[in-house]
Amino acid sequence: MWHIVAIGYIFVTFMFSIAQGSIARILIYLVFWTILPTLFAFWVAITRRRNKLMKQQELLEHQQKYPSTQPENK
Repeated sequence: MWHIVAIGYIFVTFMFSIAQGSIARILIYLVFWTILPTLFAFWVAITRRRNKLMKQQELLEHQQKYPSTQPENK
């Protein structure tokens, strides 16, 4: 779902930057309104996914090492 929002955001900010009058303003708007926020959003998504996978891997290793002490889900 967030992919649709990201594509819409990139499209709108790209079109907004293209509508500016000079090349300098186009580049400034493109970098600060489109590229940097997009890179930050993707970095956050990748980091959250990596951390989630690492946590699942640690839980699996713990369950394999100590099979009798599985945590209870309440």
